[in-house]
Amino acid sequence: MIKFGKILAFLTCIIYIFIFLAFYFTTNITVLLCGYYFTVLAFFINLASIGIILSLADRGQKEVKRTIFIMLLNIPVAMLYFYFIIAIVKSLV
Repeated sequence: MIKFGKILAFLTCIIYIFIFLAFYFTTNITVLLCGYYFTVLAFFINLASIGIILSLADRGQKEVKRTIFIMLLNIPVAMLYFYFIIAIVKSLV
């Protein structure tokens, strides 16, 4: 489960970047909306994964702490991405 958490954190970050670049180069509002929904969905999936990792792992494991730290690093990335989505939508309206 620890390896899954690291992979999930990495893939989430890569998908954020891919969606943002897709919107940047196409300026398609559908891509922007997909990014918005992905951000919300990824938040809940990552949160659930952190909870599962915490419940299944021993409290003293360094690897568990490292994995959770890596997963928590996605929060600022998601917040920045979400801020860009809101700013772009406001500029379109």
